[in-house]
Amino acid sequence: MPQLDIDIIFRNNETLKADAVQRLADAAGKVFDTPPGKTWVKINPVPRNYWAENKVSLDSYVGPVIVNILKRHVPSPDMIEAEVTELTRVIAGILDRPHENVHLKYEADAIGRVAYGGKLVK
Repeated sequence: MPQLDIDIIFRNNETLKADAVQRLADAAGKVFDTPPGKTWVKINPVPRNYWAENKVSLDSYVGPVIVNILKRHVPSPDMIEAEVTELTRVIAGILDRPHENVHLKYEADAIGRVAYGGKLVK
């Protein structure tokens, strides 16, 4: 049931490649070793003029990619490290970003606080 909610700060005149979301879902599913249909990816495009960083000029700026990850259970630190390494690599490649521009955040366990189709994750 992993879900990736991805904010992409777009560069001027940048668009998402037609197959990028599917490629991200397939790559994340491989990293998490989930069966078909069990890893979800949602892209939130953020125009460059909707993003700012203090004291930074956005003229030649490569915007970050911010990924929030929701899983049934938060993995162990060793597993998170392995996932982060691989997810950062594939996300950076698919979205044409440097690795240092990809940021991942694991949400708290979904168990007991998230529901799908009216059924609480247990």
